[in-house]
Amino acid sequence: MEIFRYIFDSKYREKVSNEFTQQVITLSDEAEKSINDAYNQTNQNVADNNKDQ
Repeated sequence: MEIFRYIFDSKYREKVSNEFTQQVITLSDEAEKSINDAYNQTNQNVADNNKDQ
């Protein structure tokens, strides 16, 4: 039973928590990169549109 191991084994709990934290950081970094890419693409689209006019 994984839940009992998590409750009673502090080393395991620390490992799971550290892995979870690392996943959250990774997802946050990926989300930030995606937002920056979208923002840069929007700026490029606006610049291209202004050139065409």
